[in-house]
Amino acid sequence: MSDIEVTGIERTLERIESRLTGPTRAYVTRRAQAVPAQPGQGAPAVQPTDEEVLTNLRARLEIAQAARTEARNDLPLSAADPGGDAALLLDFTRRVADALRGADAPGFAVGELRRTLAAWSKGEGAPAHALVDSVVNGLVRRTRERTLAAARAAQEASQPRVRPVRTNEEVLHDVITRKRGEAGPSYDPEYRNATQPGDVKSVLVVAGVDHHGANGRGDRLATITVDLIERLTDRQEKWTVTGCAEVAALNRYLLAAAYPDADAALRAFTGGTVTGAVISTLSLYGRTADKPGSWDVRQPCHQCQQWLKALRITVHAKGARS
Repeated sequence: MSDIEVTGIERTLERIESRLTGPTRAYVTRRAQAVPAQPGQGAPAVQPTDEEVLTNLRARLEIAQAARTEARNDLPLSAADPGGDAALLLDFTRRVADALRGADAPGFAVGELRRTLAAWSKGEGAPAHALVDSVVNGLVRRTRERTLAAARAAQEASQPRVRPVRTNEEVLHDVITRKRGEAGPSYDPEYRNATQPGDVKSVLVVAGVDHHGANGRGDRLATITVDLIERLTDRQEKWTVTGCAEVAALNRYLLAAAYPDADAALRAFTGGTVTGAVISTLSLYGRTADKPGSWDVRQPCHQCQQWLKALRITVHAKGARS
């Protein structure tokens, strides 16, 4: 059977489902929920009551009638021609409807009805019986699939959503991209020949958390930051400690991490507690009294490169202008 035929049959089954009444849908659902018996296992199958036999037979009759309607509209039920299937279904519906005539009357012989239909289904009625079985089994399968899909969806909905872990590099890239769009400080004629406070900004990312710093914020540095920088650079220039944006970003991290002293911070970076830290720095270029300028990546200064290397912090400065 081709994929096109299978797709067509699925559409036909969907149309049949839409025609079924509540009791017949319940019959299909019961079939879908039943656990197939395993050969040689468990107790003998429980025989249905007379009432159950009649209920199930009426449901199969309704399914066959709905299937015949679709077959008469040239919709496929099998690999055979829909016209042939429609003829088989007409035979089935007539046979079962005749057998059920008078079923509501007192003393109706359900046992005789079962024997008669069983004999017919194994003889001349075998093709029609097999076609109806195929349609019923298709409806049962679709019901099972929907039930399983609903159960999976409910299970997934009950599970806590786990946010994907972002790398330090991904966090840094997003923050730097956002910062490129920020406005820089207004032009100050006092600094026309020098970098003014806020013209340089750095982002340090440790364990997925970004820490920001800007130049000209040295008066806010913690003692632990100054002590650490003094240990890791070969010479001190006032602007290195009090003016570097990289130092200001490190200061933010050290305060958030609450290290007791510079020794503890140094051990964390060099002993494997802090790994994969990254930093990038932007500088404002081309600002004048008439132009706002633009942010571009720059290299850390010589002194900052020393302590960044000592703390094993990777500098991201691809395309740096200076």
